[in-house]
Amino acid sequence: MGTIDTGVRGTHEALKSNAMATDSWKDAIAGKLVPYDDVGHGTHTMGSICGTTRGIGVAPGSKWMGTANLYTPP
Repeated sequence: MGTIDTGVRGTHEALKSNAMATDSWKDAIAGKLVPYDDVGHGTHTMGSICGTTRGIGVAPGSKWMGTANLYTPP
């Protein structure tokens, strides 16, 4: 599964265990190497797709990859 959004917080409890092993992250805004999401929207949508805890994901057995490319001004 993939998302093009505000990013994905890779440390989120529902997502940290099922990120793709390689090439799972691209930051087109700040060039950060570790998945992050300063806004929360991308994390929310990816959790709805493949979150692994408390039944929040519709495809919890899938792996995810993401990108941060939607800039949201402060």
